[in-house]
Amino acid sequence: MNVYPLFPSVVGASVLDSRVDKYHDVLKSEEFTSDSRRYAAPDSNPSISRKVLDKHLELKNIILQEFKKFKNETLKLSTTDFKITTSWMTETTPGGYCHYHNHKNCYYSGVMYLDNHESGDLVFKNVLTNLHSICVNPADEWTQETYQTFYIRPQKNLVVFFPSYIEHKIDLYTGKPTRYSLAFNFHPTGKFGEADSYIEMDVSKK
Repeated sequence: MNVYPLFPSVVGASVLDSRVDKYHDVLKSEEFTSDSRRYAAPDSNPSISRKVLDKHLELKNIILQEFKKFKNETLKLSTTDFKITTSWMTETTPGGYCHYHNHKNCYYSGVMYLDNHESGDLVFKNVLTNLHSICVNPADEWTQETYQTFYIRPQKNLVVFFPSYIEHKIDLYTGKPTRYSLAFNFHPTGKFGEADSYIEMDVSKK
């Protein structure tokens, strides 16, 4: 039988080179919020700044160039330009986690990890789960065609790009050092769309 993986939610992951190492300490020194309950994320706090990468333009460009390769080669969006609109740090202390959520007002999102960890995975939820009224599970094994959740383990300098509509969360973090991650959103810029459904816009000043 032919099997067609229709309309996949495409996630890309790669490890950035050592040029980003010098930013680790300064990123970890960001000022973080203290009221994690506001974000439904016990012991996982975002930075106060939502423009962290605007302070580190070389790092911003490295991430943007990696996304450019992904969107050109994999998503086939070579004629569409993107900019990073918002960027923020998250610190997750032992016992911390974050509930499922997604991002609005952006097309793709991403995260970069600063260290290796054995827990606190990035977890994606199948976008079709809530569309089904019946729950059935495979008898033998989960496959790419049947996954309901998908886990990615934090790794030093690992960057992950994913569609902003996908619900995702930080799984329970049981490690001892604080877990840090840098998140960011991408929005198309310039002229995009076609026929009577195009728009031309500049989504940031930089």
